[in-house]
Amino acid sequence: MRPVGLLKYAMRALTERKLRAVLTILGIVIGPATIVSLVSATQGYSNASAAQFSTLGATTLYVAPVGRTTTLTAADASAIANMTGVRSAIPYQQLNGQITDGSTKIGASIVAIDFSQLAYAFPKLAISQGSVPASSDTLGAAIGSSIAYPNVQGASNLTVNQVVTISGLGRSEGFVIGAGFGANAFSSQSSASTGHSFVVRGIYSPYGQGFEVSPDSTVFIPLASGEQILKSTTFTGIMVVASSPSTVTSVTNELTAAYGQTIRVTSVSSLLSSIQSVTSGTSTLLEAVAGTSVLVAFIGIMTTMLTSVLERTKEIGILKASAPPAEG
Repeated sequence: MRPVGLLKYAMRALTERKLRAVLTILGIVIGPATIVSLVSATQGYSNASAAQFSTLGATTLYVAPVGRTTTLTAADASAIANMTGVRSAIPYQQLNGQITDGSTKIGASIVAIDFSQLAYAFPKLAISQGSVPASSDTLGAAIGSSIAYPNVQGASNLTVNQVVTISGLGRSEGFVIGAGFGANAFSSQSSASTGHSFVVRGIYSPYGQGFEVSPDSTVFIPLASGEQILKSTTFTGIMVVASSPSTVTSVTNELTAAYGQTIRVTSVSSLLSSIQSVTSGTSTLLEAVAGTSVLVAFIGIMTTMLTSVLERTKEIGILKASAPPAEG
């Protein structure tokens, strides 16, 4: 039987059994398409996670003291800043309190920090209105967008040069990462001080979710203001900015070697690595499932083809017997 005759026979078989042909083609197409879709979706999720975490500061590590007997001082910030691979060490004091607007009380995070170094920790953070207060301006504050425009019923928007009073100010303890903005954004606080008033010097543009410090739901004040409020020169923590993402691990190891178990070091990179590890495992599992599906589909297609051939063995034999002999 010549190749042309076989081709005509195959085409006739396909047209005569259209449903079988359609199902066979679908079996061939669906398997590879499933693998491509699953791998693409998993990779897309991984890339989206990396992009989201990059806004949190991929090179920033948060160093906090462990226990009440450990403190971080200006000397520690200076020593950390001189470590290999460290671009900047930014000490900060974190407090919490409540902004009272009529009968509405809104939980807020207050971070006392050196504004000249804030850009190292949050490179994309920008002022949309007004300006940042000077380091000597103990009454000034720059507020996040969620503080300026609270999505809370009964609360009004804040403007530049407006006086804001924050009550129940106290050192933040047990800050819950990702708790968000609201009355329950903090798990606890130390003994509260009296209320303190600030003048809004500037309002930041929306930044997005932060890590241990979320700019949108934070009132930033000069470091000197925090020292006056808490009557303490010790810090809640130090933001350590590595020179590049590749040096984060080495900086973490150096901090651990220098301070041991007296500090807690957390970073966006460590969380991102964990997420990517889970994503990689999930991708491998999905690829295995998709591969098994393709194998099953292949066996089904081969079974269908074999059945089709066996059904027409007699007809194929007659066609081959009646075919003219090959030339030459």
